[in-house]
Amino acid sequence: MIWPRIENCKKWTIDGAFESDDEAIRRLNELLLKNSPCSIGILVDRGQFSRRGTRKSNIEVGVIFIGGKDDREALSLVKRMKHNPRIKITLIRIVSDRETEMTNWEYILDHEVLEDLRKTEATNCIAYTERFVNGGPEVATTIRLLSKDFDLMVVGKDHGMATPDFSGLKEWIELPELGVIGDLLAATDLNSRVSVLVVQQQQQT
Repeated sequence: MIWPRIENCKKWTIDGAFESDDEAIRRLNELLLKNSPCSIGILVDRGQFSRRGTRKSNIEVGVIFIGGKDDREALSLVKRMKHNPRIKITLIRIVSDRETEMTNWEYILDHEVLEDLRKTEATNCIAYTERFVNGGPEVATTIRLLSKDFDLMVVGKDHGMATPDFSGLKEWIELPELGVIGDLLAATDLNSRVSVLVVQQQQQT
């Protein structure tokens, strides 16, 4: 279950630009992520949906998949959207050029989820594509380019052992409660109106 009301960790102007950052709300987000009894998401809403609400155009939703339980939870959430005929969903798997096949349990679960998605792509209304990256700068460039194609991007907060080389990115992260990819998508210099939903699977106690 995803927490039904998500507080924004940033405040945005009407044109989608950053206006202020409320530290109290950020601390609240961190507490929710740490103590929530269920899966939870943090929504950075740039108002794209309200602008599209009066038009008949489709809503483009992109899911960034790197791997790990949070990304699987994000995909599980988005699958519930596919029954809405106005929503078009694309899953983008980010693959490191240096990736080697692993045999740990998380990798096996990721592989099964992606294989099922690819096999049923024609009937499950979710398109599948891959982007290959080599190092932190390519990750950032790829994410920035993808953000221009979607109204909403959904991503897991953490990616476990599947995390690619984020060198140079973690050092500059401004909003750790969003994770590395969520922070990139919420950046003030992104020059995009894409809204962002960062998902964390229920924490084990």
